[in-house]
Amino acid sequence: MAFTAVQFDDAAKERIRQAAAFEKRLRLESFLSIETEIGPFRLMPMQVGHVLQLEYAENRLSLGEEPQIDDIVHFLWMLRPEGDKRSERTFSRFVASEINDFLQVEIQGFFNVQFNDMPGNGGGNTVNEYDSSVWLCSLLDALCSEYGWTIQEVMQTPMSVALQLMQRIIKRNNPKYPIRNAITQAAKAREMKGMKQDG
Repeated sequence: MAFTAVQFDDAAKERIRQAAAFEKRLRLESFLSIETEIGPFRLMPMQVGHVLQLEYAENRLSLGEEPQIDDIVHFLWMLRPEGDKRSERTFSRFVASEINDFLQVEIQGFFNVQFNDMPGNGGGNTVNEYDSSVWLCSLLDALCSEYGWTIQEVMQTPMSVALQLMQRIIKRNNPKYPIRNAITQAAKAREMKGMKQDG
């Protein structure tokens, strides 16, 4: 049985190209520490240390649950630009007065996209039902070992940058490892699904 390569039409190619450009822009913004505006809120790229703080505080964003207003306030407070001199109370009131369902979804999307470059799961059949490890420990270990960084330096690295570097470390040690481009790959998958549905 012969397999032929999928041929996308020009419109599909353009949508995939736009997805790839968007994915690249997100990565560049993280490397350059460019803030993101979501409505009236300004957020800096999320750092590795922020992820651990969210998990320690049992913020629902990090637990994959529907966030409440305190979770959103906590997240926005951590990622506010350095020049924001408002007190925590003033900032909390500001968030509570401005937040709405649309902005909350956008903030959740911003949180999720910070993990866009998460390396693929290597498999493994061992399941630890009561895993008490810190899941970012492997990332910290890899970056410290590879580059000679301190744990504090890694903790202050934007999450997207850390995950991109982690993928490069894996690729260097295993040339067959395919670098993940999750947004671009999802765009291709949508186009392929559309082709199948169309006949």
